[in-house]
This record gives sequence, C-alpha cells and structure tokens, in this order.
Amino acid sequence: MTGDRSPFAAPLLQGAAGATGAPLLTVRAVAAQLAVSRATVYGLCKRGQLRSIRVSGALRIDPASVGAFISASRDALT
Repeated sequence: MTGDRSPFAAPLLQGAAGATGAPLLTVRAVAAQLAVSRATVYGLCKRGQLRSIRVSGALRIDPASVGAFISASRDALT
C-alpha cells in the first residue's frame, strides 16, 4: 500500500517549488527521509530548524533546509 498512495497535497501546492526551485516536501516525505515521526518534523519546523511555509493549513518544507539540517546534524556529531 505504500507505493500506491494518491497525491496528498492540495492541487494548489502540488508542484510548488522551494528556494532552490525543487518541489516543496510534505511533512510525511520529510519524516520518511529523516526516519522520524511526523510529530518530530512538526517540532523541527516550530523550532525553526526546518524552513517551512503554511498554505491553506498545509505545511510544506523547503528541501534545501532538509539538506542543511542533515549537514548541521552531521557536523554536530564530529
């Protein structure tokens, strides 16, 4: 059932782009990429650790900020 989900975002947001021109990510997609819960992603956004926007109540995350978060987390470990 994982691969046959229909698009979750409102049609307005499907195809929306972040600062780098890459499509904005859903909370579900970021949670899967980071292997954390959706609640954790919401918390990271609330604390400003991931750059996000809300459009009509839907939270979308800039993929560049996910990459920056991963890089910063790796740097903190070394």
